[in-house]
Amino acid sequence: MPKTREKPKPVVLPHLCKGCGRCVEACPKQCFEMGTEINPDSGLIPVEVDLENCNGCG
Repeated sequence: MPKTREKPKPVVLPHLCKGCGRCVEACPKQCFEMGTEINPDSGLIPVEVDLENCNGCG
């Protein structure tokens, strides 16, 4: 029986996220939302991801 490939899931790296919101606008399933906590290293607010609703569209 052939193996089914799992769809990729998004990963947000808080130290690289600029908090621009482009992923929030682009996601058709609305899996991204602006975070509420400031990253102390960058001073920016990274996004948060809801992996339960993600369909791995890419």
